[in-house]
Amino acid sequence: MGKWLRQYFEVASLSREIFAGFTTFLTMAYIVMVNPLLLKDAGLNPEAVFVATCLISALASIAMGLYANYPIAVAPGLSMATYFSYVVVGQMGYSWQIGLGAIGIAGILFLLVSLLKLRAYIIEAIPECLKIALTCGIGLFIAMIAMKNAQIINIVPSKLIEWNQPLSPPAIFTYLGVMLIAAFSYFRVPGAILITMLSLTVLGGLYDMTTYHGILSLPPSLNPTLFSLRFPSELWNINYWNIVLSIFFVAFFDSTGTLLGLLYQAGMPTTGKDPRFAKALTVDSSASILGACMGTATVGAYIENAAGVAVGGRSGLTAIVVGSLFLSALFLSPLTQTIPSFATASALLFVAYLMLQNIRRVNWRDPAALASTLVTITIMPLTFSIAYGIASGFLVYLVTRSIQGQLRAISNWQWMLGGLFFSYMLIKFF
Repeated sequence: MGKWLRQYFEVASLSREIFAGFTTFLTMAYIVMVNPLLLKDAGLNPEAVFVATCLISALASIAMGLYANYPIAVAPGLSMATYFSYVVVGQMGYSWQIGLGAIGIAGILFLLVSLLKLRAYIIEAIPECLKIALTCGIGLFIAMIAMKNAQIINIVPSKLIEWNQPLSPPAIFTYLGVMLIAAFSYFRVPGAILITMLSLTVLGGLYDMTTYHGILSLPPSLNPTLFSLRFPSELWNINYWNIVLSIFFVAFFDSTGTLLGLLYQAGMPTTGKDPRFAKALTVDSSASILGACMGTATVGAYIENAAGVAVGGRSGLTAIVVGSLFLSALFLSPLTQTIPSFATASALLFVAYLMLQNIRRVNWRDPAALASTLVTITIMPLTFSIAYGIASGFLVYLVTRSIQGQLRAISNWQWMLGGLFFSYMLIKFF
């Protein structure tokens, strides 16, 4: 059995892939708790959303592992869940059933673009400097999320970012975790991130900072949200299609950018001609349609996969392990709440450090590479949006190349992609 698995997934160490899967799951497990809370504000049944989140994350991650052989787990995106609850339903007044219908239509568009291989050609058009910038920007994004979860910083509109409680117990435990991971990694201890996260969870319990929620419970019913998506009577209403296109653009850029950055970090091919890449695009776009039918937000690759990549995950077996753990989470919902935020924060901060190392590969003597890289890695974390970072950086790249008089260096696909990014900005802000 072990020999067959090694041959099928083309890996040398099964234990390393399993370790990577456990590590990724622990950094992603929060989604099964947070996603229901966000969508509850839109009127969805949180228990049904919990089941939908576990199921779609499991099915899509296992499909990613078996079909694309990538160590990339997928799950409903928090940015899309937030947009769904507070903009589509909260501000625009659509029912959550109509909102799910918009997610379903956007998923179909997403799938068509993937099947027609347009998405792969678009990825091929992204210059090397922006591929590096995506990785570094995601690294900074991860670092900010980690520090916010650890209560080290706070997001304040008038100041952008400020100190919150940098010497609070969660912050101190986060610093300790980063030091432990660094030490374990220096001495090449296998599973450094996973060992640290579990150790911090136990240590937090000794100081009453880890809340034990029990172990087993039967899964709730999915019926309240299953196949509840609906469509407006005036299907061609311009406001409704603005929502559909906004969901499509965010899903397109966020998922594609995240997938690209993770593959770059793993040292795997990021070319659109790679058949595995095309399969991965088909999986996450199909999962978005299925997720809408179950009752959850758009599904896509998660930046937290970087934790699994950092400990050696390089094949689909990692994603299958994550998917299997999401299935088990259906029965272990109390236990998934036990891992404290500072345990995952320390892991993500170390992963951010690993991803930021790629910045040395940028050609800083090239004005276009310099400008687009700085814009991307600045806007992405400060706006908490991978999509904004990609769009802004690419447009700056085209403008700078044009000013340099290097129009011939810009391919037709790059011009088309620039027009797509520009359209996205117009729809989003005008």
